[in-house]
Amino acid sequence: MQIVVIGALVIVWGRVIFRLYKNLKSDAVVNNIVNTKYEPVAEINLFDTFRIGANYRDPFLSKPRESHRNENSAVNPAPQALQAPPPPKEIKIINWPAISYFGYISDKATSKKLALATVNGVTHKIFTGTKIGDLTVTKIFKDSIEVILGKEHKVVKK
Repeated sequence: MQIVVIGALVIVWGRVIFRLYKNLKSDAVVNNIVNTKYEPVAEINLFDTFRIGANYRDPFLSKPRESHRNENSAVNPAPQALQAPPPPKEIKIINWPAISYFGYISDKATSKKLALATVNGVTHKIFTGTKIGDLTVTKIFKDSIEVILGKEHKVVKK
């Protein structure tokens, strides 16, 4: 079996080497180059501007555009001065206190939830509606509490 494989290998590589040798030693000169004379092309007159015949209503305007009926009319005959944008509204920055939520205990008889949270380093027992300074606790969940400071809401997770 090995002799057959070695014989096939010698035949294949022999053909490859023979073809390489034949192509490298070829004295044939390629004379397939055809001299073709090209005639100059007549000057092409291309316009760099064009006019679009927009004879349809602009779908983004509420009123039909009148300028497409008279193509010689100016699109914007009297440009208006740009108005300065209105000054930005003052953004009131609310400094939230450091809040940490530890969890809650529920009373099965009254279904009230007593939660433990730390606000600015002080631990508090809180219920729904409890106020700690300007901070109001609105909801108590298993993994988080919802608090309000001013008009902003925030959810504090464990």
